[in-house]
Amino acid sequence: MTVLSAYPYLALSLALLIIFLVGLIVFQEQRRLMLLSGLLSAPYALASVAFVPEYWNPVRVANFLTGPEDIIFSFANGGIAWLLSIWLVQRRITLSLQTGRLLRRYIACTSSGVAIALVCGFSGLGVMTSVMVSIVVLGVLLLWRRGELWPIPVAGAIGFTLLYLVLAGAPSVIWPDFLLQWNADNLWGPSLLRVPLEEIVWAFGYGAVWPLLMAYVFDARLVLPDMQEERFRYKNSGDSLYNRDDSSPKKEENQ
Repeated sequence: MTVLSAYPYLALSLALLIIFLVGLIVFQEQRRLMLLSGLLSAPYALASVAFVPEYWNPVRVANFLTGPEDIIFSFANGGIAWLLSIWLVQRRITLSLQTGRLLRRYIACTSSGVAIALVCGFSGLGVMTSVMVSIVVLGVLLLWRRGELWPIPVAGAIGFTLLYLVLAGAPSVIWPDFLLQWNADNLWGPSLLRVPLEEIVWAFGYGAVWPLLMAYVFDARLVLPDMQEERFRYKNSGDSLYNRDDSSPKKEENQ
């Protein structure tokens, strides 16, 4: 407990990791996709280079380009956000994982998001504001491309924001000095449950757009209700989609 008191950011990250692990155990059908979503989210821990110390300066176990807490935080968030966003539609969704296409889409979306954030930063916007503009633009583009996936960002935004508000607020109550890790001079000002407004807005944006991005790189498709009997089942061991009543693979049509 003494260690966690000295490192509240580590405590928050570990709490998220525990929730992630529980999700892996309870929702076994989403295990592979949760892990993949977490792994793809983990590199975003490098964003701490831009956030520290302009936005905040947390006490970390180690300070390199990024800290262990940043990696745990990003990894766990990726898997949790996917699970919270997909539970409403998981029985109506088809997926096709093809490594080449997945990596191309992931790199294209990530590069676009970073480019937008950099342009905003060079124009004089703060780091969190720049990131939020990037998230909004990317989310709009993804919805324009795959509008039928709208239930995913809606569920993700609501679920992840509520979860994050509770978990981020807890350290602020248990360890009041946790709030001092944010750079008050560069914040928007308002807070909710002792959590800066930027954190809440970020959670809403991340919870909405990250699962939508994952759905795009996973080539997710929502099946209409009247097509339920003919929908395809995702098969973990390959790149093909399989018909519910037929074990023969049915090749995906490329866009």
